[in-house]
Amino acid sequence: MHTEIDDAVYNKVENIFYNNGYVVQQIKYPLYIDAVHIKSTHYKGIDSCISWPLENNTDEISVKLTQEVTTRWLNSSRYGLWTITDMKLLKQYITHCYKLDIPIRILAIESTNRHTISGSTSGDEIRVFLGYEYIDTNMQTSCSYEDMYGEEKLFCDVISKLNNNYLFGCVNDVEQYLRIRETLSENNYGFEEYYFPSISKLSEVNIISRK
Repeated sequence: MHTEIDDAVYNKVENIFYNNGYVVQQIKYPLYIDAVHIKSTHYKGIDSCISWPLENNTDEISVKLTQEVTTRWLNSSRYGLWTITDMKLLKQYITHCYKLDIPIRILAIESTNRHTISGSTSGDEIRVFLGYEYIDTNMQTSCSYEDMYGEEKLFCDVISKLNNNYLFGCVNDVEQYLRIRETLSENNYGFEEYYFPSISKLSEVNIISRK
C-alpha cells in the first residue's frame, strides 16, 4: 500500500532514479551468506560482497576513512543511503584498499531514494550494468535476494526472469516481486523487516586502476 512515508523516502509512484553515489565492496563472500548458492547462481548483487571493508581494519587511515564515510551517512538523513557522494573521499578510500591489498569492486548506485543525491561522477567512468535489486539503506542488505533465498517456489515467476547476474533485468520485474511479497505479507507470511529499502540499479565501475 502506498503511504505518506513512502513519498518521504523515495519516489515510488513514478520510479524516478537518482544518482546516489558509490559503494566500495571487498570481493569476498560475507559470512552470513550461502557461498555455494552465490556461486551456483552467479549472483553479483549487493549481498555477494562485503560493503565498506575498511571498517574491519584498525590502522589509523582505515579508522579515519571509516568514520568519515559513516558520519556523512548518519548526518545526511534518517532515510539516506550508506554511499559516498564525494569523489575525493571515494578515491582516498579506494587507494587505501589497494594499499592494504584488499580486492575490491566499486558499485555506482542509482535508486528511487531521493535523500542521498550525488551531483558528481568520475568523469570518464564506464558503467557496466549488473541489474536491479531491492536494497536496504545500509547498502549491505539485498532485501530481494534474502527474501527469495530458500523460497524459490514462492517467487518462481520472478526468479525465472532474473538475468545472468541473478538480478532483476528491469524495474517491472522488481515491481512484480514486490507485489508477490505484499500479497504474501497480507497472508501473514513472516518476512524480515528492512529499513526503508528502495529499488536500486547497480553498475560496476572502474574509478582508479590498481597499479
